[in-house]
Amino acid sequence: WKLIEGAQYSYILSKDPLAGPDLVPDKPAGEMIWMGDIKYEGLEDGIYYFSLLQKLPGENWFMKVTYRAMVDSIKPEEFTPEIGQDMALFEGRKFLSFITTDQTSGIDHYEINETGTWKIAQNPYVLENQSLNNKISVKAIDKAGNERITEYVPEAVPQKIPSYLVIVFILAIIGFLGIIMLKKRR
Repeated sequence: WKLIEGAQYSYILSKDPLAGPDLVPDKPAGEMIWMGDIKYEGLEDGIYYFSLLQKLPGENWFMKVTYRAMVDSIKPEEFTPEIGQDMALFEGRKFLSFITTDQTSGIDHYEINETGTWKIAQNPYVLENQSLNNKISVKAIDKAGNERITEYVPEAVPQKIPSYLVIVFILAIIGFLGIIMLKKRR
């Protein structure tokens, strides 16, 4: 707030939205000086209400002004993105679905990274890369700016062994067994 020379201030920080400051002027503690703002440290997560009264010299206290402050230091809840495909949706293209919650401030938005660049996304998200051969990251960002990133990692696709290698391997085993049988007959 903007300080006025000679004014007195009373304030309170409370989880009760109806709580109000008393009519006793507050003074900064220690080496603090009036700067027009107050700093609180070590608060638990939650919603707080900062209420302020001002009294000019020779006048009564002015009407209470209250500001809502949300303290949120916890990431959104864990979540698992899932691949979906439905011929009735998105012209049959594959999509990613995801959702989570944030108990204190709520989810602000989501971002997706499937190509090396983060971009804002809605749930469900139609995939640019329909082959599902790369990792996809999903970031949930709450209204306090906390983030949780989770990933969809495609399952390893088994590599087909070329048929000529299979034949060479079988012939090698037969040759090895033949050598062993010849040694036993001698």
